[in-house]
Amino acid sequence: MSVFSSVARILTMTLVLPLMALGQASLKGTITDAANNESLIGVNIVVLGTSLGAATDIEGQFRIVGIPARTLSVKISCIGYEPQTNEIDFSKTTDVTLNVQLKPAVIQGEEVVVTAQMRGQIAAINQQITSSRIVNVVSEEKIQELPDANAAEAIGRLPGVSIIRIGGEASGVVLRGLSSKFSNITIDGVKIPATDPNSRDVDLSLMSQGALSGIELYKTLTPDQDADAIAGGINMVTRKAPVERLIRADLKGSYNQLMKSPKQYDFSFRYGERFFDDVLGIQLQGNAERKIRSQENISYTYSTYDNSTLPSYGTYNLNQYDNDIDKINAFTVRFTDETRKRNGFQSIIDVNTPDSGSVKLTGVYAQTNRNYMIYERVYPTWVYNFENIEQNLETRSGSIQGKNYFLGLEADWNASYAESRTKNPEDFRTMFTEPAGGTQLNIKTNPEQFNAAAVNNFGSAFLDSVDRFKSENFDKELTLQLNLSESFTLGNMVTNSLKAGGKYKSKSRWMNNWGYSWNTYQFGTPFRDASGNPVDFTGTTFDGTMSHAELSRFVDMANPPTRDLMGLYRMTPILNLSYYKLFEDKIKNARVASPIDYGELGLRALGDYSVDEKVSSAYIMDNIDFGQSMTLMIGVRVESEDNTYHAKFSNTNASGTGNVITVNPAFITDTTLPFKTTIWLPNAQLTLKPTDYLTFRFAGYKALARPDFNLRLPQFNYSTQLVNGCVPIVAGNPGLKDVTSWNFEVNTQVYSSTLGLISVNAYFKRIDDLYHTLNAVRFEWYNDSTKLISNNNVKTPNYDVGWHRLDQMVGNIGLSGWSTLPAFKQLLHTYSNFNVTTGYNSPDASYAWGFELEHQLNFGFIPVKWLQSFTLTYNIAIARSETKVWKETTLVDTVYTPAIMGVDKFGRPIELSPENYNPATVHTAILLKQPMEDQPQFTSNVSLGYDVEKWGSSVRLSMFYQSKYTRSYSADGTSDGIVGEFIKWDLSVKQQVTSNISLILNVDNIFNRTETRYRYNNIFDWGYLPTASSSYGTTIDFGARISL
Repeated sequence: MSVFSSVARILTMTLVLPLMALGQASLKGTITDAANNESLIGVNIVVLGTSLGAATDIEGQFRIVGIPARTLSVKISCIGYEPQTNEIDFSKTTDVTLNVQLKPAVIQGEEVVVTAQMRGQIAAINQQITSSRIVNVVSEEKIQELPDANAAEAIGRLPGVSIIRIGGEASGVVLRGLSSKFSNITIDGVKIPATDPNSRDVDLSLMSQGALSGIELYKTLTPDQDADAIAGGINMVTRKAPVERLIRADLKGSYNQLMKSPKQYDFSFRYGERFFDDVLGIQLQGNAERKIRSQENISYTYSTYDNSTLPSYGTYNLNQYDNDIDKINAFTVRFTDETRKRNGFQSIIDVNTPDSGSVKLTGVYAQTNRNYMIYERVYPTWVYNFENIEQNLETRSGSIQGKNYFLGLEADWNASYAESRTKNPEDFRTMFTEPAGGTQLNIKTNPEQFNAAAVNNFGSAFLDSVDRFKSENFDKELTLQLNLSESFTLGNMVTNSLKAGGKYKSKSRWMNNWGYSWNTYQFGTPFRDASGNPVDFTGTTFDGTMSHAELSRFVDMANPPTRDLMGLYRMTPILNLSYYKLFEDKIKNARVASPIDYGELGLRALGDYSVDEKVSSAYIMDNIDFGQSMTLMIGVRVESEDNTYHAKFSNTNASGTGNVITVNPAFITDTTLPFKTTIWLPNAQLTLKPTDYLTFRFAGYKALARPDFNLRLPQFNYSTQLVNGCVPIVAGNPGLKDVTSWNFEVNTQVYSSTLGLISVNAYFKRIDDLYHTLNAVRFEWYNDSTKLISNNNVKTPNYDVGWHRLDQMVGNIGLSGWSTLPAFKQLLHTYSNFNVTTGYNSPDASYAWGFELEHQLNFGFIPVKWLQSFTLTYNIAIARSETKVWKETTLVDTVYTPAIMGVDKFGRPIELSPENYNPATVHTAILLKQPMEDQPQFTSNVSLGYDVEKWGSSVRLSMFYQSKYTRSYSADGTSDGIVGEFIKWDLSVKQQVTSNISLILNVDNIFNRTETRYRYNNIFDWGYLPTASSSYGTTIDFGARISL
């Protein structure tokens, strides 16, 4: 039975069930703050004596249906406000409207002043308490108060969330230690297409949080949500236009301490208004900002030496008898001068329909433009690298969404189109080399000693190579969705809410790469244009230059600029950027004399691909309320994929000279392969409320994840330019399975007016078929499993050979089809050592588990007046995981050669040749257990706020901390990449000057914390060797908000 047939049957059943609800009434309305008329979110509305109830949405609105036609009391309660109870006779009308204004709570005879920060905290607490799912919330007030650079950093303040930082700000979020590609990120339920060239990651740094009315982080999924979110779902929420006209503008300037520059701005504008007696709402929002994201980096690599004696015989793992640190063999200082511009626009038109429903049309556009120049010096190799990069990320979406009511049904529908585009229109790299000289240093620490060893002879440093790259990827997604739901009562204390629906998604994406390189092997050879004429440098600093241009031509030699990174490490020279861009413009389409010295990079084109994904889904779920104390949800979702993958397949090797590596286009084939699968996803969740202040939630459900786009491609390429004596093979795995996960969750919430909200989560995930990348793992090939290894003319079978053959390994990871490829067969008969890079599913189950604690409270209950304005929020999260991956290892089996005996001329026995133990080495992979990548084991957030309402003052101090974690695992486990622990303190101050104008001061990264990376050896106890360090400085924003 097809998914569409399932949808039809489910919807038909849903249409029939409303007959049971005839004769029942409905209640709707809006709850607002009596002091300022602002809508209140998450207010709890309960029909006493029944199981009926609801919570207000982001607009402060609610709706309850299926109410018995008799006189009943309705209780409205909200944290921080006095509750109200209203008696309503539902027998007189079946459609009742109840709009209520709540007054702040009274403590010891005095009304508590609900400040701005307190209002934001109350909204978040209410949403979490009244939600039927396990959810964490960032309210609009908190988004506006905290000095976060973008939406990703705002999300990073929730429990169980860590962030991936690039360029001094968050670009991705990691939920519960699972990579960001395992999360579903939406705006009002409309998915943001992936921005990464190969994976399903979304770069959230392009989203300004100024347009958001809240952020919801769903730790558990229900059947009506997309299932491809093993880690959880993030929904960024917008509101309809406000009842009262809103005109607000924020204008901020900024000072960057690292660059000692105020050349930054951040401007946002928001307008909202309703027309035609509240029928039509229009809302416009725009933002434009320019930020300095420059950084100072240092990085190390180390050489090693053997420090142990190998066994004389027996089988052993060579890695376990490896080496120790010898010295720093390369020390790189890098200065990145970056300006980042972020622009966005959003328009929302909403219409309140006669059926008490609404229709909303939304358009969203967001763009981030990065322009940066990299200056790099590598000690002690006399190498200078420079790189000028342009990058543009943009996403846009349009949607029409509705919530309407007819025949006793609630219809929630959506049609949307979204696209993301990432362009690198220019990436221009040059490398200069300086003649050998200076002092050679044998050091393990204090690399600043290399400063004194440098020659700095820029006139003798010549252009060695030039690379020019371009890339672009595009992702678009069309979505159609319909949900139907109906609630009806069974007696007084049981309410049944049945919901069913279907969804269709069509995704298309493509990736294009282009690259060109120049070698400058021939001194005295000019650059030539397309006509063969020398490039004209007349009147420029490059007048008379040849292809081996001197570095001094790019520098103001009268006073060569330098920069001491982090106050210690010398980066010199800093180029004249206008000279560099002039040179780039002059030669970017040039040639040099010999074909070996220039050419298009065929390997770049081999990375081109396109993907078409079509996902059809249907679900049914039943939500049963037993009084006000228990809710049971059961349901199931089915998702069916029909995908097509297009890629490049190479039947010959990549070869060339120096940097110019290419592939004969005649041997490149466009390939297409389909992939189809259908997955059923059961779901059950239980909520218990034994008292008003205590809530338990339990959840068990199945979710899925789809592999990165590049891992499932019908792609195969290799190069006969050996890497460490091996043929590198890069291939896709069209048979890669979808990941599935059983998720189990327990949540406990305790709330009181004094303790605030304490929320504790524990979770466990069993993940099957988790995908990984076999990253340049070395294998050996034997033509048959009976081959004998020859040592000293004695042939002895090696017992490991049969199991470690490359053909058996590719079978283990689902690539047995390689054996039919002519290119692969040819390789096997020519070479015996290979480095293989491909995707595979873990053969054993993976696991993730953890614990989260969040506490939110305000001090309004304290009788001391000046203490009542404090608010405090803190959270901690502990995460653990394990998975099994293939890792490279080197096994040595010593082959015994017996002594050769003979007789001398007297007939006496003598030893002609002594016995020997000769090592026979096998390079292979073994399955090892390890934690997942990108998972800090501990994260924490603290936020302390204080408001002085009568002065219009507001102050908030916040802290973010995450422990060190593994960013990448090395092939052999000796050089895993570790990101060091990170802690950041921020300060936000707001001062109301008039009723329409307030001043804002934000200080980001107060203590200028440096980000550090390490190398970790899992085999030997080297500790954490520092490999890189980055400093971004402190940023201070100052501006004004104008509200009309």
